[in-house]
Amino acid sequence: MFYPVQSLRLMAEHPRLCRLWAPVPEVLGQEDWPDVGYWQEKFDAQPFFQNLPHPLRLFPEVKIGQRRKRNLTKHKREAGRPTLRRYESSIIEDHQIPLRERNLHDYFNSLVWLQFPRAKYALHERAYRSYLETPPALTGNLRNDLTDALTRFDEGGVAYFIGADEDAQAVRSLLRSLDSEGKLAYLVSRRAQFEVFGHGLMEVWNQGGRNLTASALVVDSEAGESRDAALASVLHSMDSPRNQFGTVLLDCILEI
Repeated sequence: MFYPVQSLRLMAEHPRLCRLWAPVPEVLGQEDWPDVGYWQEKFDAQPFFQNLPHPLRLFPEVKIGQRRKRNLTKHKREAGRPTLRRYESSIIEDHQIPLRERNLHDYFNSLVWLQFPRAKYALHERAYRSYLETPPALTGNLRNDLTDALTRFDEGGVAYFIGADEDAQAVRSLLRSLDSEGKLAYLVSRRAQFEVFGHGLMEVWNQGGRNLTASALVVDSEAGESRDAALASVLHSMDSPRNQFGTVLLDCILEI
């Protein structure tokens, strides 16, 4: 796939997306994809990655067949333990993040990892624990309700950071409601409190997709806490997706 640098430059000019490129402005000045070595250098410079018990390493993922995937799964299985999805177990057990080179989806995933390293790690660690907490007979390779919700947020989520003048529960109820006009009227003046988190959303937006519905998570942060740390705290402690996620139109958030 060719490197769509022109459309990426346009996205990077957007006031609510530009911060994603803040750690890597040079990628917008080149004509070819950044490789695994480039992303690894940027990851290693992040304080969060430096403080992990085990450093996270990126490795180029090569597409494999279903038989090979099944064999990898068998090697990961232990008595009395559910079969884990390969992505979560790779990150938490092997301390490796699979990355497809020359791939727009994983390009945006890398940008989000750099912007929200704590939150990304917390999401995958919580999904990993969720598999371990669920009886093996009920899971196999299937997601449970929590991991399904976390995956939707990882791919297509936005976080809404509560202001000091807002009631978090009231905002959650609004975002879960079917009152599209009410949501729009309330949120139109609060767009700056949103952060786009889902790398799948950004891939589709880059390719011209519009009228996209995003999974919305309300985040209440403490004074002085970074948005990354606040979102990580919510994801790490989430016991159930019930009453946690609402929906918003991405177009509403990204209108200028």
